[in-house]
Amino acid sequence: MTITTDDGKPCEGLEQGPFEPIAVIGVAAMMPDAPDLDTFWQNIIDSHVSIREVREGRWLSATIRHRLRLQ
Repeated sequence: MTITTDDGKPCEGLEQGPFEPIAVIGVAAMMPDAPDLDTFWQNIIDSHVSIREVREGRWLSATIRHRLRLQ
Protein backbone atom coordinates (compact mmCIF):
# COMPACT_ATOMS: atom_id res chain seq x y z
CA MET A 1 0.00 0.00 0.00
CA THR A 2 1.38 3.42 -0.93
CA ILE A 3 0.43 6.43 1.16
CA THR A 4 -0.32 9.54 -0.88
CA THR A 5 -0.93 13.22 -0.27
CA ASP A 6 -4.29 14.92 -0.95
CA ASP A 7 -3.21 15.63 -4.52
CA GLY A 8 -2.23 11.98 -5.16
CA LYS A 9 1.54 12.28 -4.92
CA PRO A 10 3.21 9.31 -3.18
CA CYS A 11 4.91 9.99 0.16
CA GLU A 12 8.45 8.64 0.09
CA GLY A 13 9.46 6.16 2.80
CA LEU A 14 5.90 5.58 4.07
CA GLU A 15 5.07 2.27 2.38
CA GLN A 16 2.88 0.11 4.60
CA GLY A 17 1.52 -3.38 4.17
CA PRO A 18 -2.28 -3.65 4.18
CA PHE A 19 -2.34 -5.62 7.46
CA GLU A 20 0.68 -4.24 9.27
CA PRO A 21 0.05 -4.08 13.05
CA ILE A 22 -0.31 -0.74 14.80
CA ALA A 23 -0.18 0.28 18.47
CA VAL A 24 -2.92 2.33 20.11
CA ILE A 25 -1.16 4.47 22.71
CA GLY A 26 -4.16 5.99 24.45
CA VAL A 27 -7.87 6.59 24.16
CA ALA A 28 -9.98 9.19 25.96
CA ALA A 29 -13.59 10.26 25.90
CA MET A 30 -16.00 12.62 27.62
CA MET A 31 -19.41 11.07 28.16
CA PRO A 32 -22.39 13.19 29.18
CA ASP A 33 -23.76 12.49 32.67
CA ALA A 34 -21.44 9.50 33.11
CA PRO A 35 -18.18 9.18 35.05
CA ASP A 36 -17.28 5.97 33.17
CA LEU A 37 -18.14 3.92 30.10
CA ASP A 38 -20.43 1.48 31.93
CA THR A 39 -22.59 4.33 33.25
CA PHE A 40 -22.68 5.91 29.79
CA TRP A 41 -24.05 2.71 28.21
CA GLN A 42 -26.48 2.22 31.09
CA ASN A 43 -27.76 5.76 30.50
CA ILE A 44 -28.44 4.82 26.88
CA ILE A 45 -30.24 1.62 27.88
CA ASP A 46 -32.30 3.58 30.44
CA SER A 47 -33.15 6.28 27.85
CA HIS A 48 -31.51 8.88 30.09
CA VAL A 49 -31.63 12.31 28.43
CA SER A 50 -28.35 14.21 28.76
CA ILE A 51 -29.26 17.20 26.60
CA ARG A 52 -28.62 20.48 28.42
CA GLU A 53 -28.43 24.15 27.54
CA VAL A 54 -24.87 25.16 26.69
CA ARG A 55 -23.69 27.87 29.06
CA GLU A 56 -23.02 31.25 27.50
CA GLY A 57 -19.46 31.62 26.28
CA ARG A 58 -18.74 27.86 26.26
CA TRP A 59 -17.69 27.76 22.62
CA LEU A 60 -15.86 31.08 22.49
CA SER A 61 -12.09 30.82 22.41
CA ALA A 62 -10.00 32.66 24.99
CA THR A 63 -8.90 35.12 22.26
CA ILE A 64 -12.46 36.01 21.31
CA ARG A 65 -13.46 36.39 24.98
CA HIS A 66 -10.49 38.72 25.51
CA ARG A 67 -11.44 40.83 22.46
CA LEU A 68 -15.05 41.08 23.60
CA ARG A 69 -13.92 42.34 27.02
CA LEU A 70 -11.88 45.07 25.34
CA GLN A 71 -14.89 46.45 23.46
